[in-house]
Amino acid sequence: MTARMAYPTESEIRSALIERMQAFCAASGIAPSMVCRAVMNDTNFFTKLVAGGNFTITTYQRLHTHFDQNWPNAPVERNRAPAKPRPKLKRAKRRKRTNGKRRNGGA
Repeated sequence: MTARMAYPTESEIRSALIERMQAFCAASGIAPSMVCRAVMNDTNFFTKLVAGGNFTITTYQRLHTHFDQNWPNAPVERNRAPAKPRPKLKRAKRRKRTNGKRRNGGA
């Protein structure tokens, strides 16, 4: 008699995918919705996944391929100095209308 192989359950696979997504987002500084937009063009996928939504093996593979190819090598620096305020630009002065005539003596 041969021993039965234990396969992961649906909830185990879902939990593993959620954990890897969270680790990738923490390492890269990218929100889960933006990762899902880049991979599947669906910003709500992660929210649906956490709520118990289904996914296909193809989606699972696409996400893991994206993680493998884009995992950051260095940690993201989160405590950066705040950006300097941009200087206010002066509005350009409006030209007066000349009713079709040129200013420099032209017709």
